[in-house]
Amino acid sequence: MTDIEKALSFHRNGQLQEAQKIYSELLKNSPDDSNVLNLFGVLKMQQAKFDEAVDFLLKAMELNPSPVYADNLGLVYYLKQDYTNALKYYELAVAKEPYKDSIEKIVDCYKKLGNYTGAIKYLKILYDNDKNNLTLIREIAQLADTSGDYKTAEAFYKNSLKLDSGDYIAENNLGLIYEKQSNLQQAKNCYLLSLKIKNNFEAHKNLGVLYRKEKDYRKSEEHLNKALIFKPGDTQTHLSLGMTYLVQKKFYEGYKHYILKNPEIKKQYKNSWDGKIHKDAKILIFCDGGFGDYIMFSRYITKLQEFFSGIIILTPPELELLFKKNFSYADIKVSKEDLDYDFSASVMDLPYLLGLDFSKTPAAGGYLSADFENKFDLFQTDKTKIGLFWHGNQRVHKNRSIPFDIIQKILDKDVMFYSFQKDEEQKREHRNLKNLAPFISNFYDTACAMKNLDLMITIDSASAHLAGALGVKTFLMLPGIAEWRWFSDSDTTLWYNSINIYRQTVNGQWEDVIDKVSKNF
Repeated sequence: MTDIEKALSFHRNGQLQEAQKIYSELLKNSPDDSNVLNLFGVLKMQQAKFDEAVDFLLKAMELNPSPVYADNLGLVYYLKQDYTNALKYYELAVAKEPYKDSIEKIVDCYKKLGNYTGAIKYLKILYDNDKNNLTLIREIAQLADTSGDYKTAEAFYKNSLKLDSGDYIAENNLGLIYEKQSNLQQAKNCYLLSLKIKNNFEAHKNLGVLYRKEKDYRKSEEHLNKALIFKPGDTQTHLSLGMTYLVQKKFYEGYKHYILKNPEIKKQYKNSWDGKIHKDAKILIFCDGGFGDYIMFSRYITKLQEFFSGIIILTPPELELLFKKNFSYADIKVSKEDLDYDFSASVMDLPYLLGLDFSKTPAAGGYLSADFENKFDLFQTDKTKIGLFWHGNQRVHKNRSIPFDIIQKILDKDVMFYSFQKDEEQKREHRNLKNLAPFISNFYDTACAMKNLDLMITIDSASAHLAGALGVKTFLMLPGIAEWRWFSDSDTTLWYNSINIYRQTVNGQWEDVIDKVSKNF
C-alpha cells in the first residue's frame, strides 16, 4: 500500500491525525501535488480549520482548476458563511460537472444573499432533470413571486396544479399572483376554486381583501369573518376586516378590529391606555405606522391634556422639529432610552380611545403651523407656485406613484412647480420645475416650503397629510384602489378641509386624473 493509499484509508476511517501526518510528509517531498493539497484542504475543513482549508484548496486550484477542487472550495466558503466566494467556486465547479448537491448549495447561497433571480436560474436546471418534482416546482413559484417575477410564478403554480389539481394552496397562491398583476377577476376565480377544493383560511382572507378592492363590502365582511373562524387571533385578518368597516365609515365596528394591528410593536411599551382619565399620570405616544400616519393622527394629541398631567411624544428624528414647534406642551423624544411614563398608546388608536368618531374629527381646518417667511429664494416669483410630489415609497404601495412622463404633461403651464421629491425622482429636470431637495432636511423644512405655495399637488403620502394639516390648498391624486381613510364616496375628505380628491376612474390609469387636475388649477 502506497503512502497516499494509507493516508486515504486513515482519512476515510476518521483517523484525521494519522492522515494529516502522511499528507504533511507527502507535501514536503512534492509541495505542488494538487491531489494531496486538495485532500489536506478537505481534512482541515473537517477539523473546522476553514482558513487553513482555504489556503490548501486555493493552491490546489492554482495548480489544477479541477471541478472537484472548486466544489470543495465552495463548500469551505459556504461553511464560513462567505456566500459570495462560495458561489464563485461552486459555479466554477458546476460549469464543468453539474453536481446536484452543488447546485442545491448554489441555490441556498443566492437565497441567503437575497438574490432570488439567481436562485431561480439554478432551480430551473434541477427542474429540467426532474419535471415532476412538486417540491421543486413550488419553490420556484414562491421565489419568483417574492422577486416580483410574476410570469414565472404563474407558470410554475400552473405546473404544480397540473401535477396536483387538488392543491388548494397552489390555487390560492396563483390567485395572489393574478391579484398582484391587477387581474382581479382571475384572482377571484382562483380563490373560489381553492375554497371549492377545501374550505380554508387563506382563500377566505384573500377574497375578503379582494372584495373590499371591488367595493363589495358585504362579501368582504362575510369572507373575513369566515377567515377569523379558522384563526381568531390573526391580526392581519382583523386589520383587513377593520379596514372594510372603516372604509364604510363604520367607526366602532372597524376600530375594534383595527386597534389589534401591530401587536409586536405595541408590546414594546408598557401599560396600554384604557381611555380613562389619569390626571396624575404621564402618557407616552408612539406611532406604529409611517410618517403620514403620525402627522394625520397627531391632531388628537392635544385632547390628551384633558386626561393626563404629562404627554411624551416618541417620534422619528425627521418629525422632531415639526412636533416641537407645534406641541410645546409635550415632551418630544427621539430615543426609547430612559422614558418615564405611566401609560402608552399608538397615535393611530387615539380616535377610538378618545371616543371621537368620524362625525367628531377635530381640526379639519388645519392643526400644524410653520414659518412661511421666505428662506427659500426659489419662491421669489410672481408666478403661481405649485408643489409636486408624485413618487412615494415603493415598499408601501406601488400603485400610488405616478410615472414622471405622465406628470410632466402638466409642467408646461405658465406657473412655477416645486418638486418635493427626496428619492431618485428629485433628479428629474424641466424648465418649470425647481428641486427643493437640497433645502429640505426634515418635515419642518418641508412645512415651511409648503406654506409658500398656492397649491400642493400630491399622491397619497406624508406630503398630502402635511399639506392638509397645514391648511395648504391641495389636490390629492388617488389610485382606484385607495387607503380606507379616503373612503370612496366623495371628492373631499373629513380629515382636511383644504384637500380635494382626484381618483382614477380606471384602476392603474393616471391620465384621466392628470387631465382633471390640469383643468382645475
